[in-house]
Amino acid sequence: MLARTRYRTAQVFRHLSGCLRRGDGALVAATLPPGLLALFESQQPGDQAHALRVCRRLLEQGHCEPALLQAALLHDVGKVVGVPLPYRVAVVLLRWLAPGWLPRLAAGGEQRRWLQPFASSRDHPALGARLAAEAGATLAVVALIAHHQDETIVDQQLIPLLQALQAVDDRS
Repeated sequence: MLARTRYRTAQVFRHLSGCLRRGDGALVAATLPPGLLALFESQQPGDQAHALRVCRRLLEQGHCEPALLQAALLHDVGKVVGVPLPYRVAVVLLRWLAPGWLPRLAAGGEQRRWLQPFASSRDHPALGARLAAEAGATLAVVALIAHHQDETIVDQQLIPLLQALQAVDDRS
């Protein structure tokens, strides 16, 4: 439990710093076509840094599938609508300590404005998939983004890519 707490604390500080590394811009430009590049750039610096960590780790593992790498860079783009950091921390803590509360809080976002970020957090995969589709992403990229937090993907060929994305995202 202590190791997980340290990891999550470090994750918050990495998000706050949002530092991009040398060569990150070249990696993003080489991976994303212009419409998707603009979508990546719409993310907060902390989200960009997280997406780049996910993409780099996939590359280090030998993955080179364009759809997977593009999904890695855009999987959290649906959070641009408003999931502030304090709510992200609350979501992580609630998933760990009281997972039954999250669906109730997210449902409350439809009636109470202060609960809306919980609904946005819940819905960010679907919103991100829609934004990616509108920006010209392939069906594979859209599916990977839409299902990066669940296991309901229908295209059997995408299952190994989804599992790779989820495993790296969980550790990044």
